[in-house]
Amino acid sequence: MELVGIGFNKVDLTLPVGGQQAQLTTLVTTDPNPVHVTAGLDPVTGVITWVMESIDLVTGGLPEDPLAGFLPPNKTECGGCGEGYVSFLVYPTKGLAAGAAIENKASIVFDVNAAIETNEVTNTIDDVAPVSQVVVLPG
Repeated sequence: MELVGIGFNKVDLTLPVGGQQAQLTTLVTTDPNPVHVTAGLDPVTGVITWVMESIDLVTGGLPEDPLAGFLPPNKTECGGCGEGYVSFLVYPTKGLAAGAAIENKASIVFDVNAAIETNEVTNTIDDVAPVSQVVVLPG
């Protein structure tokens, strides 16, 4: 597995090539608090975790202001400021048979709210080379 990138509130962060762990801090234009990002893979469970938190400059903790934070409500006039993404690559284990399924799903938690479960995505191993042929048309 390799972490590739992360973005939120019109900020795109590139992570070190080949990395499975990352820690960095960035800023967004809509909030004065720095955003601390931690990402990593638990090699035992296979779970990838991203934690993005605004840090209050005075207390060093999470901001108490409910309107503060790095990801404001996504309104048309802000041009995507409330959107975000994570990207990663997963390399299949060598020797997987054709038809083997690799499943992926996520759980997203905002603040102290219940988790939002995403749809599951399945990729299927196809290790058979395609075959094609051309037939001359009459003519």
